[in-house]
Amino acid sequence: MTADQIALKRMSRAREVLDTTALPVSLVARGVGYDDPFYFSRVFRRVHGLTPRDYRQRPR
Repeated sequence: MTADQIALKRMSRAREVLDTTALPVSLVARGVGYDDPFYFSRVFRRVHGLTPRDYRQRPR
């Protein structure tokens, strides 16, 4: 598995956790393998087009 594939898998899992829990973004980041929640937020935004907070608050 390439680094990009691993990152996409982590972001997919993060999206699932954000959709189904109220965990703080910092704990979501740590749970999917990112020690730095700011870096996690940058990667999440690059992949999904929204920050984790904005993703969670979007209308569904």
